[in-house]
Amino acid sequence: MQIMRAAMPLTGMMSLDEYMDAAEVWDKMPGEDSCPFEPKASDWGWFEGRMVALDYSTPAWEAD
Repeated sequence: MQIMRAAMPLTGMMSLDEYMDAAEVWDKMPGEDSCPFEPKASDWGWFEGRMVALDYSTPAWEAD
């Protein structure tokens, strides 16, 4: 069992500008390939006030 803190998923797809900004930051990380995430809401979320990429195997929350 793995237990980790969860981010709040985005409620809608990212705009092109938001995605390009995130991809630009990702591309500046040493040793990393280009951004492996798509702009869809399920690939991104909010954690401690910042947008983060999500890589959960299965969502553990239910939509309201």
